[in-house]
Amino acid sequence: MVVLSPLLFVRNTFLFCSIFSEFSNSYFPLTTYVTRYYTLIFLFLYYFQSSAQFAVGSLDLNGDIDTWYNETIGYENLAFLEGAYYPVEAQNIKHHQFYRSLSWLNGTIAIDGRVFKNVKVLYNTYRDVLIALNIGMEVYGVQSIKLNQHRVDSFLIEEAKFIHIRSDNHPASGTGFYQKYYEGKNMKLFIKRKKERSSNSEEVIYRIKDKKYILYQNLYYEFKGKKTLFTMFPDKKKQIKKYSRASTPRVNQKNDLGLYELMSYCDQLLK
Repeated sequence: MVVLSPLLFVRNTFLFCSIFSEFSNSYFPLTTYVTRYYTLIFLFLYYFQSSAQFAVGSLDLNGDIDTWYNETIGYENLAFLEGAYYPVEAQNIKHHQFYRSLSWLNGTIAIDGRVFKNVKVLYNTYRDVLIALNIGMEVYGVQSIKLNQHRVDSFLIEEAKFIHIRSDNHPASGTGFYQKYYEGKNMKLFIKRKKERSSNSEEVIYRIKDKKYILYQNLYYEFKGKKTLFTMFPDKKKQIKKYSRASTPRVNQKNDLGLYELMSYCDQLLK
């Protein structure tokens, strides 16, 4: 009986479909019948001597491939696998396009309501694009995968949670991914992590240009410091000013430190 290694099977499925995607210059949905059919044929012909856990002795390529595929691998596991080539431009550690780090970070991704944990990800804040590490990259040199952004509901990078705001009611920065920085009973704070590009004769520079938005009573207010809160809650101005003076560190438009506590304090005032 011929069997295939799960890791080898998945890796080479990625490779084959990535090549297929490159020629079609579009997303490659691995769940389509045609792609699965020819992927299976390719793997069976080339890797028929591999060994491990996917038994294919009972598979008839002229029969019901859909049933075998679903029972063996499962359609529910394929949402994360949909994507396209994403070339990562050459950058340096100091000036790069990504959130926090130029290195791959551990993440959790929710796609169409399904959660995928322990995924290596990079969030490009310059282009507002979430990419994942192709598991075949280290072996085959296949490039990173740009996930189908429309299907991504949210993602977690370490402790930072990002949600996909797609509704007509969105902050001034438009639809896209926003970090949910604070969520209370009466208000929420979202941060649009963003970088802007500039260059000189020596290098390309990416500067952080984050935007903060408070969601209160279904309206978004851009946070530009304590004055924004004074405008939103004029009857609470004295309390907010007193608290902010006593708090450490001081809160301002460029400093996130202490912002969570300030939002929590204002939320309590609204009870």
